[in-house]
Amino acid sequence: MRSKLLGGVAVLALLGAVDGASAQPVNRVADGWTGLYIGANVGYSWGRSSDFANFVSPAGPTLATASAKFDMNGVIGGGQTGYNVQAGNWLWGWEMDFQGTDQKGDANTRFICPAVVCQAGNPGTTFGTGAAAPLAVVATTFNQKLDWFGTLRGRVGALVAPNVLLYGTAGLAFGRVETSGTITGQNGGGTPTGTAFASHSTRPGWTAGGGAEWRFLDHWSCKIEYLYVDLMNDKIFAAGPVNFIPVNLVVNSHVTDNILRVGANYRF
Repeated sequence: MRSKLLGGVAVLALLGAVDGASAQPVNRVADGWTGLYIGANVGYSWGRSSDFANFVSPAGPTLATASAKFDMNGVIGGGQTGYNVQAGNWLWGWEMDFQGTDQKGDANTRFICPAVVCQAGNPGTTFGTGAAAPLAVVATTFNQKLDWFGTLRGRVGALVAPNVLLYGTAGLAFGRVETSGTITGQNGGGTPTGTAFASHSTRPGWTAGGGAEWRFLDHWSCKIEYLYVDLMNDKIFAAGPVNFIPVNLVVNSHVTDNILRVGANYRF
């Protein structure tokens, strides 16, 4: 009887220990990644504008062509939101973000049409003196800035540890590019002329990249991410009507970005 009583006490003690262990708090950081999140980021962008210009007369023929490339580097910052779905060690979902930037192009970039072409037939005299003035090229300054951009992307990744995610991402991009400049030349009397132009456009494009994300608290994570953004080609029109030969400028402009940023997310 004594041995049975001791055995019963031992069984009850074991069951109590198991029940107590099951009531202990679990590691909430290692729980699932599924859910909606919001966050903020900051980083740097190495941008590039590649441009091909045509000087065109009002009659239609192309007078001259020129090309230029210049950097559009700068600090970026913004916010993001998205949704994750976890299945085992795999994760997929979507994310969208919006970024402000201070990226600007090189103000010294110039497109030039030779004087023998864009000033052909100009007598080159200065009114009031009758003296011949040297014929000048038709030159164009060309400046650009990226005001803002955003992306809408899918994300697919793998958990290399319960709280560490490596992922790839790709999707759509869009951004607002502002362009400004001047066209300088000469009128029929040899007097220098200049016409300013400005335009802006919201360009569609695509993006792809990848990153790593670490959950350091139950609802909080931080990440480092690289994105390549291509805002595709856009046509920019400008006119120099007071030149001896009225000149229209048509520029095919292509803006790309290489982005490196860090950010933090809060998961609901």
